Amino acid sequence: MLNVFLAILFLAVVFSVLFVFLKRRKSKHQPPLVRSEYWIYTSAENLPSDKELMERLLARNPHRKGGVPIGAKEGLTFSDIRFHIGFAKREQNAMMFRPEILCETDAEIPSDIASVLEKTNAAIRVTFISEDTPIKDTSYLQFVTHCVDALAEITNAPLIYDVEAQKFWKREDLYNELQRNSRGDRFDLHVVIHWVETTDAGWAFTRGMAKVGLPDIEFGPVPLDHKTIALYLVEGAARECWKKPNLETMTVEGFGESFRIEFGEAIPNSKTHRSWVASMRAVRKIKMT
Repeated sequence: MLNVFLAILFLAVVFSVLFVFLKRRKSKHQPPLVRSEYWIYTSAENLPSDKELMERLLARNPHRKGGVPIGAKEGLTFSDIRFHIGFAKREQNAMMFRPEILCETDAEIPSDIASVLEKTNAAIRVTFISEDTPIKDTSYLQFVTHCVDALAEITNAPLIYDVEAQKFWKREDLYNELQRNSRGDRFDLHVVIHWVETTDAGWAFTRGMAKVGLPDIEFGPVPLDHKTIALYLVEGAARECWKKPNLETMTVEGFGESFRIEFGEAIPNSKTHRSWVASMRAVRKIKMT
């Protein structure tokens, strides 16, 4: 009887250790809950001082139409350990100045990128990365966006690369967007919707959802003649997810129909992404007459 008890106890310990090991192993392969990253290309020799940056963000912030863009809550991001500003010189970081090589194939790369970057000698890297509990509000994103805008203006940077969204901004274009609407955490500034296809099927998907701690969304394969509705449903679903933020089942209205939207478990290395993505399913709701 004692031997049976000891055997059961031994197995219980083994399974407990195995459970903890697998849980830790899985967590090591999970992506950061929140990730936002920008590369600001400039000819500046050094980073602006903290004083100069904060003056531009606070006292001299030009984007004040809707009120003060950076208040106490947003300003706390500057001292948050998850926020970082780095400075990379071209000679030590040559690949950063070849983003067309690093980009995903669907990224919209400016045709004049080579000539623009030829005139720069450094990249300012702005990141906010959280691997802890989900963040309840997006004040950090408001700060990051305005910080990127401020650094680009102070250093006269011609080009900004949004790594998560795989999107390039001219400095004046981001500035004008914040002039139009100073909300730096809005969906339109951070997420792009793309489409890729083969000869007989296509995929609609997002880039940039990681900025609010979500995997990107992928819908497909779908017939090529469903491209318009596929893009519409992915954008509608992504906007709703951005507000919450979560991937809960929802209804999206469009084209005179109602669609039930559900999401699968996030996985890495899908058809469209090297990073984490959740598949989306859309089912047309039958109207009762």
